[in-house]
Amino acid sequence: EANVRMQAADLISRVVVVFMSCGETKHVDHLGQVLFESLEEEYPEVLGSILGALKAIVNVVGMNRMRPPIKDLLPQLTPILQNR
Repeated sequence: EANVRMQAADLISRVVVVFMSCGETKHVDHLGQVLFESLEEEYPEVLGSILGALKAIVNVVGMNRMRPPIKDLLPQLTPILQNR
């Protein structure tokens, strides 16, 4: 359900700071990968939450350490941003 996916992405954006402060970088990397794979979401509200969660991960991890790398993320976002 779209509402559950949106709430999950919103939750990720809030807890990722706590994960990093606890040293759970492996989990944060995994969450980033899962969110990256979810960028083909059809509902705009859910996509907005996914992008917010990815932004939160980039903010705590840093662009240089982001997985998947930013260079892979930007080509994925370009068609999304052109359609919105």
